[in-house]
Amino acid sequence: MKFTITDDILREMCRLSSFLIPEDQLVFVALRGCQPIEMGGTTFRASHDLNTTSLDYRHMRCTIVQWHTGSEKLAVYVGSSVPHISAVAKKISNNGNGVNRLCSGFFGKVPGLSDHSYVKGNHGYDRHLAFRNETKLPVLRTGDDTDYEGDDRYEYEVVYDNLHCARQSNETIDDYDSFGCVVVAGKEGDHSATTLSSEAGPWKKFLKTAYDLDQRRFVLIVFEENEAMRTAELGFEKRAPTVRFGSRGILVNRLQTGLAAKGYAIGSTVPDGLFGSYTVKALRQFQFETFGKRSTDMICGPLTAEMLGIDWPANGTAFETMLTAPTDGAAVPEDISPDHFGATAEAGTIDSHGLTMDPTLKIALDTSHDPLPGWSVRKRPNKEKWDIRFDGGEPVYLGYFFEYNGYSTGPMRGLARTNGSVPKLPYDPGDWTEFGSWPELIYPTAWAESNANFAVINAWDRAAMTFGFIQLAAHTGDDFLPLFRRLITELPEEAEKWFPELRVIDGVLCFVKGGSYRSLENTGPPADGGYSASYYHGDLMAFFNPDRYHKTDKKPDNEELHAAARWLMFTMTSEPMRRIQVAGSIDNLKSSLSKLHRAMQNDSQVRNKYPSGVDGMRCDLLSMAIAAPHLGEGNIPKILRALLKNDPVEAIRTSGYGPGGRAQNTYDGMKKRPILRNLVYDLATGKPV
Repeated sequence: MKFTITDDILREMCRLSSFLIPEDQLVFVALRGCQPIEMGGTTFRASHDLNTTSLDYRHMRCTIVQWHTGSEKLAVYVGSSVPHISAVAKKISNNGNGVNRLCSGFFGKVPGLSDHSYVKGNHGYDRHLAFRNETKLPVLRTGDDTDYEGDDRYEYEVVYDNLHCARQSNETIDDYDSFGCVVVAGKEGDHSATTLSSEAGPWKKFLKTAYDLDQRRFVLIVFEENEAMRTAELGFEKRAPTVRFGSRGILVNRLQTGLAAKGYAIGSTVPDGLFGSYTVKALRQFQFETFGKRSTDMICGPLTAEMLGIDWPANGTAFETMLTAPTDGAAVPEDISPDHFGATAEAGTIDSHGLTMDPTLKIALDTSHDPLPGWSVRKRPNKEKWDIRFDGGEPVYLGYFFEYNGYSTGPMRGLARTNGSVPKLPYDPGDWTEFGSWPELIYPTAWAESNANFAVINAWDRAAMTFGFIQLAAHTGDDFLPLFRRLITELPEEAEKWFPELRVIDGVLCFVKGGSYRSLENTGPPADGGYSASYYHGDLMAFFNPDRYHKTDKKPDNEELHAAARWLMFTMTSEPMRRIQVAGSIDNLKSSLSKLHRAMQNDSQVRNKYPSGVDGMRCDLLSMAIAAPHLGEGNIPKILRALLKNDPVEAIRTSGYGPGGRAQNTYDGMKKRPILRNLVYDLATGKPV
């Protein structure tokens, strides 16, 4: 069925859903179950024709709208807001983890709730230019079959549902790339790009429109099948209002009142009129128990209201009358604001509410902060060694002062905690089987970096600070920044305890002091004036270690001592924190694998020997090969040459890539995990099998 979408219809849909419409912004809207007549992406116009269709999880059967609320014009693109069926099927054996169906709703800033906006940034392991989301989102996961119904698992967590490229432009083909993210037809651009590069198809136009704007945060609104068509046909006056995730106002208040009266927990002692995760969970449970799995959609309309025994307007006209009538005494939020960090019980992300961006704010770790009672970092008498002390605990060895003379730019000095230091905290793949076989595949890299030890810290080289079993470094923000964003987002209370100066604002890791904040994600030279490269994140480095040289006062800075001490104890006392390290390290090595695969495909000699690239490669060989790009993409040519040898494992071992004999260390790590000989990498499923 053909219908027309306009600014008026989108406004009516938002009004009927009790969504706030951002003023004079570019807004993304996903309309499930319809496709544009023009498939190649359109210009901004007052109206566009769409065709209704049914979601089949095989073809791109959604319309992704770019809506200029200021100009009241919109552009439309073909895409999808549900995962591809192949992704769903792959993850059933993993209880549905790793793939999801995003619930419909409003994902942006709602006063009183956390900010769920999408921000400009790189997507996933290949880091092509996209729109990133690192907040908790409401999703369904299926572990029993390939459909999504009311009996499937509801979760509210950080799932990294970004908005990115579908890597497919033909809507008639049974293929697009989504494990749950909203995607737009087209080809992705270069990996790790910061500006538009090699994008093609509708995605290029979609991306350019948004990236050309000064706007950084973007609201995404997701509607279910036929909602746009029904609104176009019936109009606001005849269509019934509904509420769902992100709604706010009197109808949400009535829903919460009805749920609470029947004994369902709504997350607050009294109804607050804010449709957040607790209300979603309560509504889902009520609908499932009342209607069964086929009518559980976590959207409240007239039928659900009737079963709850609450008054509900039958259509938009009655809704308008209700809104203009005297209130029934219920507390309906109009100007609710979060606290000064924007934090709520639902998420750890924050926005800039109450804070002022100050690019001149002096960055400095607060060395007076005590994460544990009695906290102190003390130098041992007559020795260049330091310990961590706190009430009720034995002193923990932090490290010693080390000088390295291997750089042509001069000696580097700083704290070192080596892999032989006690106490150790081993990285054992057997502890992380929830990630499948990936922990095995990354073990040789971990052995090369730290002898597979979580408790290794290095503040004496150019990176300023490296942490953990795979040694993520402050100078390479693409690896290091996602880790800290995840810690703050997923473990807000723990992150606040250990690094209270750091916050995520508009999706960006920031330094916060008083009422001001400053981004730590800008690339630029370190403040100590020493060695730098184009990709260095000087502000981030300065927070952890302001001076890498110590030319005048040959001892570690208090900042680097306390930063290292906090990191060490955070790691040693928090299994969830270590889990995030493991997950981030796997993502990091997936990126290395992707780089290796492309390089193999682009080299004719290597392609002749390995026509499928890394697909089907034995994991003892692959584990050594992907360690090289982790240490720097300049090592990839050595790996390509080694792959052409009769014994590529031996050739990589003797290739000499990486400093300090890393190739040999990687080999030693591989030999410690004999299971790698029995695994091969499956490119289709993206995992060792």
